[in-house]
This record gives sequence, structure tokens and C-alpha cells, in this order.
Amino acid sequence: MTTSRPRRLMVLALAVLFSRPGLGNGGGAQAAVGGPPHIVVVMVDDLDAQTAEVMLAIGLLPNLQRYVVGRGVRFSQSFVTNSLSAPTRATYLTGRYAHNHGVLRNNADASGSSGGASSFADASTLATWLQGAGYRTGFVGKYVNEYGLDPSAPAGSPRNPSYVPPGWDDWQALVDPWTYLFYGYKINDNHSIVQYGNNPQDYQTAVLADRSARFVTGSLTSFPGRPLFLTVAPVNPHADIITIFLSFLDGLQYPDIWRWLPRADLRDQTAKPARWSFIFQLPLLPSLKPSFNEADVSDKPPSLRRPAMTAPDMSSLTLQYQLRLASMLAADDLVGAVAVALGDQLANTVFLFTSDNGFLHGEHRMSDKSVAYEESIHVPLYIAAPGVAGPRTVDAIVLDNDLAPTLVELAGAVSTLSPDGRSLAPLLAGPTPADWRKRFLVEYWTSGDAVFDVPSFAGVRTGSGDVRPQRLYAEYYAEALAPATVTDRELYDLTIDPFQLQSLHADPTRALELEALRAQTAGLRGCGASGAPSCHSLEN
Repeated sequence: MTTSRPRRLMVLALAVLFSRPGLGNGGGAQAAVGGPPHIVVVMVDDLDAQTAEVMLAIGLLPNLQRYVVGRGVRFSQSFVTNSLSAPTRATYLTGRYAHNHGVLRNNADASGSSGGASSFADASTLATWLQGAGYRTGFVGKYVNEYGLDPSAPAGSPRNPSYVPPGWDDWQALVDPWTYLFYGYKINDNHSIVQYGNNPQDYQTAVLADRSARFVTGSLTSFPGRPLFLTVAPVNPHADIITIFLSFLDGLQYPDIWRWLPRADLRDQTAKPARWSFIFQLPLLPSLKPSFNEADVSDKPPSLRRPAMTAPDMSSLTLQYQLRLASMLAADDLVGAVAVALGDQLANTVFLFTSDNGFLHGEHRMSDKSVAYEESIHVPLYIAAPGVAGPRTVDAIVLDNDLAPTLVELAGAVSTLSPDGRSLAPLLAGPTPADWRKRFLVEYWTSGDAVFDVPSFAGVRTGSGDVRPQRLYAEYYAEALAPATVTDRELYDLTIDPFQLQSLHADPTRALELEALRAQTAGLRGCGASGAPSCHSLEN
């Protein structure tokens, strides 16, 4: 008896869903490569590592598999240090923890600080460093939240829709508040605002793919011999703002979040019928995890205890999940369009794919991305580069803090900031160095402006080489800024509880462990600041 292809694909998806990270190898070799490589970074929005792995395993992302994953390195332990869009995007461009670059939240506070684009010091970034090294730099897609939000802002303000940050030769950024509209959005095309409509060809990610490909071909043709650096940031698989807005009209009750729907390119229904049909036959795979709609959340901080999901909630979440996967088909096309535009230069290109944060699909009863749970902080990271042997897997802990230092080193550029991250070049070249990091800080600052927001927190996630391996400790604070008063704690031993079902913070046998992790958190929260220890020293 033979097994049907859909059934085989489902078995693969389930194997990924319940696999434990850290089962790959760190072997491989890197050949010497002359001259600076081209660099392409694709950063999607709200894609957790597990969903990316499921889609790759069942063949839903063939371009990502062909041009990046199959040729390069899969980092199985890739994390963000603040699982929220604006802080992560600022970290990508600086290599620094949020407490050092100052973009703590998506939105600025009443004084115009502590969050969003207006809080980002953009005079010295990855763009300026690579431009200074001779790169032709291009940006396409979503920048830092609140970019272009206020037409009355001064011309030199990132809140002005015509503003172009330093370091970018070709600037094609989505303008807020239209960024999360897949139709009817606006793009700042090098100081000129372009309005898109509602025709099928206006689907946002397809437009970004075309603009990205044109930047590549234009750079290769008009600037021969000059390396290019392209960052392209599609919104997929984030929800369309229209569905979010409708929930506000309903009074923004927590069940509304299950009805926040992404928007896929409907042309894929006919262009990719097999993949489209398979996606909409898939069950809600996260519902098979023990943490889904968690039965007992009494161990969780009161502020994180969500109501149990109802049957209508799960039905809506199933459609949301399927649409998230369907929307990623367009993001995969974008990867393919850029790779094809590179042509024979693909072999001389560092091609990096990642996400700004993860996402929960009903685990712990939550639909969120700003919490300390694995689904939130664990993100995909795949890198193909000249001379890198692949495919292979590296299990060392790597962070969004590491992206800027990595690209600076590979480009032969010079950073004017002291990064909190470290270059991944040694991991691309061979075995993980013995002195690689063993732990990292997770941090978050509350905004208090949405039903799914959580209190400010900081904590430590340890790796397999730590004296306390695979732990997640988090402490929650009463204050939004300069937190001091701890109100709640969580502690998970992921070696015995990978789904984070039972917090051990109240277990008296874990008291010494809890205190040690608390002390590490206190140190890491200030690391890298003037006069403080380096983050590297506290992560080892």
C-alpha cells in the first residue's frame, strides 16, 4: 500500500512540529573568496521558526529552499532579543540590544521618545557603514514603525513620509499608517510618494519583489564592479490592517485577535494551484501541541492568563493560520525574483533570510509576539554565502544582534558603533568556537495600548552549553520604563518541558537556580552601556 503525497507531507509537517531544536551539525568548510560579496537581506514580519520549517519541509517555499537554505546554513537556535518589530529592525541595523539603541517599542510615547522611527538614531547604521565601504545600498519595504506617519513633521524627521535616512542610495519604503495594507498603500520612492490602488497587480509583496529585482538589475548594469547591499522587508505574513481596524470597531475584545487575517495574493490560487489547495486543506497544526489552548495557566503571571479559546475562536484561527501560510507564497516569489535578477552574481552574494519576530498561534491561549515564550523569540535564520558549504545546520545560539556585525565583516566594512552582537562568520566557516555565547537577554517594554500587550519584562534564555542548560527565566515589572519592582516571575526547564507548560519559579528546589538567573538578568539588562560590562562577557 502506498502513502499519498498529502499524507507524506503531513507526516513531515508533524515531524517538524514536534522536533527538538539542536539536532544538526556544525561541520562544513568555507573556501577563500576574493572581493566583497553582494549582500541581500530578506526580513519578513511575524514568522516563527517552526512555521518556516514546516513550510520548507512540505515544499511550500521552493525558492527559499533552492536559493538560500539548500545552498547555505540553517541556524536552528536563532532568536530575537526583543520580540517586536521596531526594536528588532533597529537591532538589525545597529547590532545592539534595544536597551542600547533606544527603540524600545513600536510606538513613541507622549514625548516622542522610547519607540518607533523617531527614537532611532539613524546617522550610523549598517547602511552608512556599507555605503562607506563602497556598496550601492537599497531599501525596499517596511522600515521602523511610525516611519512617515506625520506629513506635518519637519522634513528631517523620520515621521515625515518624504524622509530618507542616511546611507541609502535607493530608498523605496512603505509609509505608515498604510504599511499593513496589502492594497491601497504608499511608498516613498526616493522622496516621491507613490500611491497604489486595489488592482490584482498592486498586491504589495509582488510590487516589492518587482522593485527589489529592478534595484538589483539596475545596480549590476549601471554600476558594474560595485557590490550591492539590498534590504527588502515584506509585510507577510502579518495581518492586514483592515481586519485589525474592524476589531477596534467591535471594541477590541480579546477574541477579535483570532479574526485578524493576513491577505494572500489571490492570483496564487491559479498560479500555484497545488500549493494553494494543500494549504487550505491543512488543519491548524499548532493545535496538536500540548501548549495549545493550555488547559491550566495558573502557573503563568496573572497578566498573561488569557481566556480559554472557544470553538469559534479556533475556527477563525485555522483560517488565520492558513492565510499566513498562503501569504508566504508571495514572499517566496520575492526571494526567487531577487535571485533570478542576480543571475550569475548569485554565487557571489550573501543571501540572508529571517523574520523580525516569532508568533504564537494559540499556544498558551495566546496570539502574540511580544512574550518570552519560544514561539515568540525563536525565528528563522538562513544564510547562503560565497564559499559556504551547504546545506548544513548550526546549533549555536545566534541573535538578531549578530546580523550587523556579520555583514560588516563579510563586506570588509567598518562599524562606528560597538556592537552587542558578534559576527557569525566563524560559524559559517566551520565548527562553533569554544567561547561562543551560552546565554542571552530577552527584554520588552510595555506600551499598554492594546488588548494583547504584556507588562515590561527582562529575562535570560540559556543554551545547551550553559551550566543551567536550556532555561528560560523572565521577571515582570510594575513600571514601563526603568523597571525596578518585580511583580511576577517565570522559570522553565526546556530539557524536560520544551512546551513551557509548567513554570518552576515557585519550586523551592529551584531557589538557587532562580537566584543565579535573576543575577544574570540584572547584569545583562545594562550590558554594553557606558561603563558597564560588555554583553559578550556576560553571555559567556
